[in-house]
Amino acid sequence: MSKKWAVCTAFFILSMPQLSKANEISLEFDSLTYSEPYTIDGLINDLRGDLSSGNTAFTFNELKLSYQKNNWHIALLSRADYLLKFNADTAELFYQIENGVALDTDRKYLIDLQAEHIIAKGVQFGYQWQFDNDSWLSTDISLLKASKLMSGELYGSWQETSTEQLTDLSLDYHYSKDLLFKSPVSHATGTGIAIDVAGYWQYDENYSADFTIKDLFSQIHWSDASYTRVTANSISNVSIVNGQLDVKPILSGYTGEERYKQKLPQRWLVGVNYRQRKHSFRSEIFYVSGYVFPRLKYQYRPTLHVKYSTGYDFKSEALSLGLSYYGLDLNLATDSLSKKKAHSLTVTAALKLAF
Repeated sequence: MSKKWAVCTAFFILSMPQLSKANEISLEFDSLTYSEPYTIDGLINDLRGDLSSGNTAFTFNELKLSYQKNNWHIALLSRADYLLKFNADTAELFYQIENGVALDTDRKYLIDLQAEHIIAKGVQFGYQWQFDNDSWLSTDISLLKASKLMSGELYGSWQETSTEQLTDLSLDYHYSKDLLFKSPVSHATGTGIAIDVAGYWQYDENYSADFTIKDLFSQIHWSDASYTRVTANSISNVSIVNGQLDVKPILSGYTGEERYKQKLPQRWLVGVNYRQRKHSFRSEIFYVSGYVFPRLKYQYRPTLHVKYSTGYDFKSEALSLGLSYYGLDLNLATDSLSKKKAHSLTVTAALKLAF
């Protein structure tokens, strides 16, 4: 981590005012997994199960232990993120190969696959600015040490005829483990920063709006990241052997280690709320890497410390159920209770103790 970030962080902490004596300790777990073409079970287990349409799969997971005093907090966190973007041909080709399904003869599969993955631990510092009528704005700065990396893309074409296989592929990716060629990799670590912002605006006693942006700015520095840049081209290596065409892919490229800056995908959540006594209605949009998830939610609050909630995500078709009981918050959202059929799963849990 550069000295510049350390100085900025120290200044950020020292400049925060100390207000009153309110304290809170919380333990939070947040997990969001979504896979369009494959079920979540299939994504974990060699793409088993049915194949659906779609061009993304991702999972974002975070465990955080926080201490909060008035408007500021400090937290220890661990996070694991994985984002895949691909086209329909890529999803179908990988599915057919993994499940032993014969490829369509003479069909030219256009390959386009992008991946971003990180596992990291770190410390987070945050501050919340309070305004009139219960409105606020907050900033969280996370200093991260990453241990796992995958970032890159695969693109080109793949075609099988009755007699040969024609490939024209290009691969460019950085990694902490070589999943394709199984080559030995030296241990690498990355250090960096991620900044989150959030806000809440109370318009009147009934209407309010809020937003959260995860990884608004992020940069992970890898000083010795392993990389592979190769091309596989069979079209330019055709010969005749025993009177028949012989096509062999030419694999060319190189591997090594280099400095690499990884940027994490932003996640946006924007919502509008309407509250009438014990009932609340919410409309929100979740956005990540070009994908939009519109949602509607309802909350019933019979007492000050008890809340029940339900909601529906129109893109993932997931139904959510939630319970808040004093300092305990639980929420589950899924499109199917069968683990072999579910394409979407969200689990959040939090325990907060005030003293």
